[in-house]
Amino acid sequence: MVHPHPIVARRDPGAIHSLLGRTYTVTGYGHKKERRDLADDEWAPVLREVFGLELTADEQQRLLPTADGV
Repeated sequence: MVHPHPIVARRDPGAIHSLLGRTYTVTGYGHKKERRDLADDEWAPVLREVFGLELTADEQQRLLPTADGV
């Protein structure tokens, strides 16, 4: 199955962080989930700060529309 939007995940000792399109989820102890949809201006900073992925302005411009599954 091909997903039309970016999928990123990272596990640390306290939680699993995942980004599926614009939906950012943190799953902590006891499977407690905190989930929210990211706005345009939040998407690239979360990729950088949480997942360590630095995107150029051109990459951001090309990838951000795919976050909506377009």
